[in-house]
Amino acid sequence: MTNALPTVLVLSLCLAVAACKDSTPPPVALAPKPAVAAPSPAQVLTPSEISALKLALDSEGLRVFNTVSGASRLLPFGMSRPELVKAVSAAQKAPPLLQGDNIACRAAYASWPSGLTVLFARDRFAGWSALHADPSLATASGIGVGSTRAELEGAYTILVTASSPGSQFTAGGLAGLLDSTRPDARVSALWAGMSCNTEQGA
Repeated sequence: MTNALPTVLVLSLCLAVAACKDSTPPPVALAPKPAVAAPSPAQVLTPSEISALKLALDSEGLRVFNTVSGASRLLPFGMSRPELVKAVSAAQKAPPLLQGDNIACRAAYASWPSGLTVLFARDRFAGWSALHADPSLATASGIGVGSTRAELEGAYTILVTASSPGSQFTAGGLAGLLDSTRPDARVSALWAGMSCNTEQGA
């Protein structure tokens, strides 16, 4: 007679050991968090995060830059009204100064103290205009109300035509007005997307 363990007992021990080994999950490598340009409007921002945001004019809508990381997030035409207002208000550090309906344009609008006005068609972001705007409100190329024609031509290929409001130009998907036909003319208005030549929009 041998001292070997009964076969059934050996198998039971093996299964128990295997079960213990399988119960320990393998280590999981954590992927690094991607840099975030401008947090989603649904996120709650800290004061330091808000202070790092800067709004820029864009031919495809508006763009929010993180001045610390240099990353950016497009606020595109077609974005919902609540999301757009929240994102712009965070970047502008202020809520809209005025909101309402522009009957002539058949659109709703929201305006900020910086001179930015956005238009909404069926509650979707449809266009923006900058009239009498703060010089800090500009494109990523630095073009805003008050920029010289030379600066404009240095950043974009422009086409200038005569129109009833004045010397109108188009530049890289943007449109605007120059305050004169002189070489030293300055940009007096900028807009993109849906336009409306009324008091509340370009």
